[in-house]
Amino acid sequence: MGIFTGEKINEYLVAYSIRSDFSLLSVNVNQATNLPQIKLAYAIWLGMQATDRHAVLAKFQCLYATLPAGAAGGQTLTFCTVFIHELAGILAKAMQWPD
Repeated sequence: MGIFTGEKINEYLVAYSIRSDFSLLSVNVNQATNLPQIKLAYAIWLGMQATDRHAVLAKFQCLYATLPAGAAGGQTLTFCTVFIHELAGILAKAMQWPD
């Protein structure tokens, strides 16, 4: 996941440390595109096979566990935010690729 290797995850961790839980969802996003992104992420998540969802969660958890101890809080909300803002678009493109 380039989000972790490219240090982009730090933007979300910093945002989590200074914002309320609900305002974190608006990090790095134009408010006009926030709801469509959430809808897209939700639709993709529901359309995924359970094994694929588990694989995404496991990979995120594995990468998140390697972060400094200060990142321990907010893993679930950080995952949701990263999924909406970063992974949904990637998975939308990947779903169009032939198997």
